[in-house]
Amino acid sequence: MKRMKTFFKYFVIFLIVYVAVDFLSLQTMKSSYRNKNVIIESQLGQIDIYESKATVTNGTIKGKVTNNTGEDWKGKILKLDFISKHGNSVGTKYVNIGDLANGQSKEFVSNYNFDNVDSVKTSIEDQASLGDLGKLDFSLDDLKLDRFPWYVWLAAAIMIWG
Repeated sequence: MKRMKTFFKYFVIFLIVYVAVDFLSLQTMKSSYRNKNVIIESQLGQIDIYESKATVTNGTIKGKVTNNTGEDWKGKILKLDFISKHGNSVGTKYVNIGDLANGQSKEFVSNYNFDNVDSVKTSIEDQASLGDLGKLDFSLDDLKLDRFPWYVWLAAAIMIWG
């Protein structure tokens, strides 16, 4: 019985240390993100950015695109150009907006892995003007794929509860 109490005591200490280290690591990561400037260059629709944060090597941008042009959109793409502090382009990402009726909005989230991003330029482009999307060197964020797969949750639950 004494051995079981000792084991339980060490297990509780391990859990407390594990939770404390996990919490402090999360807080350290959150504090390393800095807000980034967003330059909206779109005469087509309205782009609202809620959050634009980045570390030295990666970041995220969250916002909403609203069609207020008076006509329905077919095949529109949100273009995100990432600019360094020297004015150089460090990368481009595209978010597939798709079809959007007049007055409708779509929220988007785009994660990126570009170094030394200082600002982000956003614009709405027509998919036809970009040509064949498969030949371009970029990453296309699809809003439909922005969900966490159910099978990952299932695998995690099986690993935890055995």
